[in-house]
Amino acid sequence: MTYTREWYDVLARAKYLVINVDFDRWFARKPGQKVLQTFHGYPAKSMGIRMWRAKNFTPRRIELELDRTSRDWDLILTPAPEMDQYYRTEYAYDGPILSHGYPRDDLLLSDQAPAVRERTRRLLQIDDHQTVVLYAPTWRDDLATSYSSSPLVGHLDLETSSKALGDDFVLLMRGHRFHPGQRRPAEKARLIDVTEYPEINDLILAADVAVLDYSSLRFDFALTERPMLFLVPDLDRYAGDARGFLYPFEDSAPGPLVQHADRVVELLRDLDGVREEYRAAYERFNQTYNYLQDGRSAEHVVAAFFGPADPAP
Repeated sequence: MTYTREWYDVLARAKYLVINVDFDRWFARKPGQKVLQTFHGYPAKSMGIRMWRAKNFTPRRIELELDRTSRDWDLILTPAPEMDQYYRTEYAYDGPILSHGYPRDDLLLSDQAPAVRERTRRLLQIDDHQTVVLYAPTWRDDLATSYSSSPLVGHLDLETSSKALGDDFVLLMRGHRFHPGQRRPAEKARLIDVTEYPEINDLILAADVAVLDYSSLRFDFALTERPMLFLVPDLDRYAGDARGFLYPFEDSAPGPLVQHADRVVELLRDLDGVREEYRAAYERFNQTYNYLQDGRSAEHVVAAFFGPADPAP
């Protein structure tokens, strides 16, 4: 219901606003409104002032960007205290921070996870014996045609890879929200476009392995302790002019860094070998980045932002 009359009415009247992206440029917070910024991904890519300067924004424009972002925030979430510095620095933010994991990941660690996995696979008509591959490439800033549109990278030929893997594999294609017009038909339940599927956690739980690149989805997927492959033939370009990282990508990619699609197919056929080789890396990754994800992050957020319920009159 975004941008409907009802949506605008709620935006104007609600006391609490919970967002994970930036407000539109026309937005002005009403007196008394409180804003919780949850963000939509683990901090890893360049952002805020660092990114704006790389795009040659003028000092005045940077000030305007800060006006519509961090200066509206009453509370922000980070997954761990070590990540706080990036929002302090890159958004000149000096307000309160709650550093105790992300509520969106609670389901991945809950006792409901197995049932969600079974339900999602059944909904997508995936057989029990089939191995599900979640392919979720991120968008490229240097290919973007606007703030909300960027073509899908072609590093993995979906049809060719699906046919090479055969009927025992199902490839779920999850495009970024900035990837328009990527609808692809399913072929014998081996290739399914799930770009518009409404809940990413369902897809994470349904998958047996993920093929990713620079998406922060790797931090969420790691909670399943299932293998990840990283198809990153443009790593040098992405780390340089295209976007850049807050810390070295290699330090936060627990799995093989692959240059060619053919190698991805080979590794998918040997998932037992991948699991064994990178088992320790997955453990270190979660101990480093996800150590506060305990399945109860939402409880901490409710207490910190909304506080105790008002007493009855």
